[in-house]
Amino acid sequence: MNSITSVTHKGVYNNIVYLPLALYLAPFRLGADRSTAQNLLVELTQGLQARLAARYGGATLSDWVDPGHIRDDQLALCWLWRLVTDNPTPMRLMRRLAADANVCLFSYGCAAHADNLVAKDLALIEQFKLALRDSIAAGVFFTRSTRAGALLARNAQHLRNAGAKNRSLELYSRTRWVGEAAKITSVLANLLALRRTLADNRHEPPAARISILPRVETIIDSPTTELSLATCVPLLRALASSVAVLEADAAPLSSAVGIFLALRLCLDQSFAELPIAARSSIQSSLGRRFR
Repeated sequence: MNSITSVTHKGVYNNIVYLPLALYLAPFRLGADRSTAQNLLVELTQGLQARLAARYGGATLSDWVDPGHIRDDQLALCWLWRLVTDNPTPMRLMRRLAADANVCLFSYGCAAHADNLVAKDLALIEQFKLALRDSIAAGVFFTRSTRAGALLARNAQHLRNAGAKNRSLELYSRTRWVGEAAKITSVLANLLALRRTLADNRHEPPAARISILPRVETIIDSPTTELSLATCVPLLRALASSVAVLEADAAPLSSAVGIFLALRLCLDQSFAELPIAARSSIQSSLGRRFR
């Protein structure tokens, strides 16, 4: 289950449940009802009952248990085997209520969403906070200024022609899967092009120069910027890669558990560029988000 906002700015809840049956619960709106865990569970249960009743007959969950069915079929008709939702508080509580009420055998949160929340936690750690702040400042200026953006694109193309691997600057989005990784990585990949752009601009006659914010110039010129960004990129890339794996249709629960454990264990010996305190904080985030 996850929620989206339609073009009418109203919330829509989309339900997908795992069963050994072909079953899909259509989207629904709560209307005037609040999006509490109890209201979400009512809608989920009613939707499940309606779909299974239409297919197998019987109006309640208990009606679907037929002595003629084998045990697996009884489980399939009586309960959801497992329920997966996103991780906002009402959905987490709804999962617990569903398991307590025997609506499902067990439930867990969306792993890719939880992985994305770890990236949000990283943005609160000093090293990542500084790298993200500087990346946003440089990226916003060069994507909003037409002249500066054109000069940067020219320099980036010259570097690509010479064999460099860079790409366009990406805007930061808090709602994008591990948007921190995309933003910081893109600025690091374009840092040489950004520095050449500053140099070219300084060689222009004063009347023709682009007015670049002093803070942006300081960020790009600083010898510590590259190290600051490069320190954060390896772990952010690992998080982004794990999200890509978990978003695959065939990724089972075992894959999610394995990836989370691997990331947590790797922080003991790998990512040595990060201080011990930062690695410990990230491990705590992984444990909290993937409970």
